[in-house]
Amino acid sequence: VKLAIELMSTSILLNAQSDIKANTVTEDTPATEQTVETPQPTAVSEEAPSSKETKTPQTPSDAGETVADDANDLAPQAPAKTADTPAISKATIRDLNDPSQVKTLQEKAGKGAGTVVAVIDAGFDKNHEAWRLTDKAKARYQSKEDLEKAKKEHGITYGEWVNDKVAYYHDYSKDGKTAVDQEHGTHVSGILSGNAPSETKEPYRLEGAMPEAQLLLMRVEIVNGLADYARNYAQAIRDAINLGAKVINMSFGNAALAYANLPDETKKAFDYAKSKGVS
Repeated sequence: VKLAIELMSTSILLNAQSDIKANTVTEDTPATEQTVETPQPTAVSEEAPSSKETKTPQTPSDAGETVADDANDLAPQAPAKTADTPAISKATIRDLNDPSQVKTLQEKAGKGAGTVVAVIDAGFDKNHEAWRLTDKAKARYQSKEDLEKAKKEHGITYGEWVNDKVAYYHDYSKDGKTAVDQEHGTHVSGILSGNAPSETKEPYRLEGAMPEAQLLLMRVEIVNGLADYARNYAQAIRDAINLGAKVINMSFGNAALAYANLPDETKKAFDYAKSKGVS
């Protein structure tokens, strides 16, 4: 009984001490209240707009339009025609875009005045308006008589004088027919030595790499097989060299024989060109 009374007394004492401590903490230590401050939006003055711009993400279609616009900016543009400008153009497309640096070459080597170039091809428009010289006084052949003299010296009994630009034209195909395809030879000759009138109603004026050179237009067509074809253009090569050509262009669209299968006279024509420094 004594032990039970002592345990009960101890329990009561411990409970009393706990109550005292709890009351002490509550009375001596006031509860701390945390105040959460909500930041207030900063007023923006109407007179001072923000320096930051809001960017809207591009959609795929917007990006495509941007690329297309950039490409158009880089592409050569035709000269704009307004009410104050004449409806004619003196510009060539090379004035706007010259990736091959032809103008630089012309500044160093000239535009071909006094030289003769030959084109051996399937057909030509020998009377095209782009066949002209700006300054006839510098031409290698001043007249038809000059050409006939050169032909006689080399035993050439064929070929015609067309004008100051086309000093020589002949059909080496020996078929007596008018060329059906005149586009390719005319096209190639224009790139090489075209010289259209100084003013045109088209957006651009045609001017070749050597616009002041005279042309030898030599038609060669496949009529009686590839071997005969090779003999014909071999004769054209020899005639071009004898008439003073330093450049000969042959860009055949049709199949041709491999060098090993060429007739001997064709191989000799190539050797002759090499010996004369003709390219």
